[in-house]
Amino acid sequence: MASRTFLRDLRGRGFTLLELLVSIGVIAILLGILIPTLREVRLIAKERTVLAHQRQVHAELQRYTTDRRGWYPYYGVPGTALAPIEYTPRLDNPQGIGGFDPDGTYWGQPLAWWWKLILDGYDGALARNGPEVDPEWDVPARPYDAAARDLMMFGAFATPWFFEHGRTPEVRNHQPMPEHAVAFPGAKGLLIRWNTVRKGEFNKLKHFVHFVDGHGEQRSFDTMLPGVDLPSVIWEAPVLTTENGVLGRDI
Repeated sequence: MASRTFLRDLRGRGFTLLELLVSIGVIAILLGILIPTLREVRLIAKERTVLAHQRQVHAELQRYTTDRRGWYPYYGVPGTALAPIEYTPRLDNPQGIGGFDPDGTYWGQPLAWWWKLILDGYDGALARNGPEVDPEWDVPARPYDAAARDLMMFGAFATPWFFEHGRTPEVRNHQPMPEHAVAFPGAKGLLIRWNTVRKGEFNKLKHFVHFVDGHGEQRSFDTMLPGVDLPSVIWEAPVLTTENGVLGRDI
């Protein structure tokens, strides 16, 4: 009888205001811990899918290179500042941005190498999309941006001497470079994709890099060797303007 009375009293008592506030406080603390953790887990998962996509881009580029006995896609005129290529989408949409006209400049190649693959029957479009890219970004109703998301090393388009510190870059050194000329395949970046999954200081973000030997990883600029300063081309960026070009290394 006493036990029944106790249970009946317990059912009828309910929660006190203090108990309710304590419960709410505990739940708030747990949410404060879990929400940032879940957000970080989602970011990491997204970054891994981007890196996996870049692996596909590298594989297609490698297929192209292998079919051409180790030569990277190249459409420049050696020894000049010209890189003529017929970029049909740009011609069809003259109001577009980032397009490449038939008489394009030489350094458009690290951005438009994907189109050279398409012209030769390969899936170069992989370099322009990915898990982090808005699928509506280049629909006909919007300006057309032709740049690849995976930028290719500038060293593929000029001799090693073009990228020497203290040397004035010379147009005569604009030449195609083959894969077998790379001195350190495991330390020379081939493709780099900016990390747009996260927000933060650009040089501190871990960007997506695939190296000549085929392995990929995320690297921030401060964990890679700086590139050389080429004012007419781009700022000092690892992978892109590596010192000594294909003879240099980024890590």
